[in-house]
Amino acid sequence: MEVRNDYTLGAGLKGPIFVAYSGSTAIFKIDSTGSYQLSGAKAAVVPLNNGKKVALYAVESPEVWFEDFGASQLTNGRARITIDPTFAQTINTNMDYYVYVTPTADSNGLYVAQKTPGTFEVRENGGGTSGATFDYRIIGRRKGMESLRMQEVDVPQAVPDGPPNAGGAGRDNGRGRRP
Repeated sequence: MEVRNDYTLGAGLKGPIFVAYSGSTAIFKIDSTGSYQLSGAKAAVVPLNNGKKVALYAVESPEVWFEDFGASQLTNGRARITIDPTFAQTINTNMDYYVYVTPTADSNGLYVAQKTPGTFEVRENGGGTSGATFDYRIIGRRKGMESLRMQEVDVPQAVPDGPPNAGGAGRDNGRGRRP
């Protein structure tokens, strides 16, 4: 694998500023906005109790979503949940966001009755009045990136004699050094 800074960018220009190649195929790219793309899987390396480590993989989506989780309890068949104020600053709650509820106690079933930019209300089906507990998951579009959906990606081609504006630095010899 070869890693190099492929482009010297002028003020205000956007483009790849870091590209990793496997042969002539770009496999990882970071642009000047901090966004990145890669052709492989994204994984966190997590240690186990026995000392071994495992990879846990990211869930992919065609849009930019953030999610939060919580738990609550009905009072007389209702619960009004305040969206975590810090989390609410990261998503656009003025657009549709999604709330999924899972009862964790006996009930007549639950549904989300109302959503506002700062709260949502969970109710028991059939006008129930139980004090059932439940878990919830809220998913909203990342603020400032609401319109992104499966954005087309420009994958840079490998440059045989080294990156532009790098003085012909050449290719990495596979040991992290230039030949």
